[in-house]
Amino acid sequence: MTEYKSMAVARHELIEYIEYYNTQRRHSSLGYLTPTEFEAAA
Repeated sequence: MTEYKSMAVARHELIEYIEYYNTQRRHSSLGYLTPTEFEAAA
């Protein structure tokens, strides 16, 4: 488990991961497209 220097750093890392997950990560349920690619194809 990662230890963070402060709650602010942990919060920043979490927000960055959520942004990555929701826009750049390929999802099997979307035919292995990123959500951005899937939305553009619709």
